[in-house]
Amino acid sequence: MKPNWDAISAIGQWIGSISTTGAVVLSLWLTIKRPEKIQVFGGILVTLPNVNKYITLMASNNGQIAVEVNSFVIRTGLFHKHYGIMSFQFTCGGSSQLPKKINYGEKVFYYYTLDGFKQILTSDLFKPKKLDKWLPNWLFVRTMKLQVNNPGKPFKNKLHHSLREFIYQYHKDSKKN
Repeated sequence: MKPNWDAISAIGQWIGSISTTGAVVLSLWLTIKRPEKIQVFGGILVTLPNVNKYITLMASNNGQIAVEVNSFVIRTGLFHKHYGIMSFQFTCGGSSQLPKKINYGEKVFYYYTLDGFKQILTSDLFKPKKLDKWLPNWLFVRTMKLQVNNPGKPFKNKLHHSLREFIYQYHKDSKKN
């Protein structure tokens, strides 16, 4: 019995077309799933030559498409309903002007001196709301998250422990005065 080469080649074509369709569907699914991906960081940066300390807020685009970053916000409270807008007014040199569109691998930064950041913590932009006044100071600080706002879905991440500790110590010291 001789093999029917036409039937075998037809089966091969079917397998090839199914594989191609699967690859296209997978690539579309990966693109649609989450085209935007922003890594968010907020912490204390130490520069060694002068041993200066700066508060650093950073957003890095790790996604496949360009993203517009509109603002940095620190959300607080048990349900993260309250927030403090991070003002450009108190930033120091090297900070990015927002809103800014960033492509893959690009970053935006806000740098604050410690005194400039303390001015934000005492301003009306960053006051605990009535609901959070009953929270213990350590829990208020522990629930803080840094959020980056863009026209799509906002991205959030916990603040680095160094920045949370700085804010906790500041609130603790300000209650003593």
